[in-house]
Amino acid sequence: MSVSYSDFKDRFPELASTDEAFFSQAKASALLSVNSTTWGVKADEGVKLMTAHIVTLSGRKGAAGAIVSEKVGDLQRSYAKTGDGSLQSTSYGQEFERIMHSLIVTPIMIF
Repeated sequence: MSVSYSDFKDRFPELASTDEAFFSQAKASALLSVNSTTWGVKADEGVKLMTAHIVTLSGRKGAAGAIVSEKVGDLQRSYAKTGDGSLQSTSYGQEFERIMHSLIVTPIMIF
């Protein structure tokens, strides 16, 4: 799995202002969620999505959930409750979860 800072910014231009040092920290955390054997050719995309999820949550200062209201003057945001800060709290996490559920893991039976 080789996801560079440049790859990340190309894939998510809306997150291109992310500091490279913070990207590296978020990517290190993301790598803990993606097993290259299980994810196979989708591993890099999984790392990118999980990194974007972590970066986005950080930008929200821990607030989770979709933005349900926004105000421009004296900036104000409200987030939907997700129940547990799950992957459902960002579109990146939702896509990560969708791909994760599409992975086929064949159980090994030992007799």
